[in-house]
Amino acid sequence: AATPAAGVTVPSGADDDDDDEEEDAPPPPTWRQLYAHGLQQAVPFTGFGIMDNAIMIVAGDYIDLKLGVMLGISTMCAAGFGNIISDVAGVGLGGVIESFAERLGLPASKLTLAQMKLGACRWAAHLGTSAGLIFGCLLGMLPLLFMDPNKNEKLKRAAEREALFDGVVKEAGKLLEAEECALLVVDRQLDRLHARYKADDGATRDAYIALSDETVTTTVARTGEVINIADV
Repeated sequence: AATPAAGVTVPSGADDDDDDEEEDAPPPPTWRQLYAHGLQQAVPFTGFGIMDNAIMIVAGDYIDLKLGVMLGISTMCAAGFGNIISDVAGVGLGGVIESFAERLGLPASKLTLAQMKLGACRWAAHLGTSAGLIFGCLLGMLPLLFMDPNKNEKLKRAAEREALFDGVVKEAGKLLEAEECALLVVDRQLDRLHARYKADDGATRDAYIALSDETVTTTVARTGEVINIADV
């Protein structure tokens, strides 16, 4: 039988190629490593969720109370401005949150760069990020417990009522050339009449009359019937 000549290399077989591929493939991560990897992603994103939602809610509510009443913008518009403030704060506080998460002493995953490219590690990071962000956003909604949900609407209605009062009392009096003009609005919640009138000195004044009083105005407010009083 012929033998290879000296100095001639024999090409390796398919079995040698398979052995090289097995040596290059990273070992699969353990469940403990996947848990640690997901936890490292979840904790900082919990902080991001808390900060993002809390700042957006507080800033949006403040803008709605101030600009919403002053300029008449909608609640959704105020929420959009609050989200802008929250995003800007997130850019500035991102490093602070990450450094705080590093000081917590979370368990290290001890994954290699090759292992982190595996599908299992990517899924662990994705699930940790999503879970942390959802949990953080829920915690960031706690300021809602200390807010009056109807305060914004009350202030807007009050501003509309002020504009209505001023328009009727001032403009209607001039239009009708009336010596006196008053506008009375029934407040069912407080069981009273809110009256705005023009005083002798020209200033606009407010007065409140209980519906239980026996007067012409309160009787009309309670019964809804028209009472015509002849001139005397």
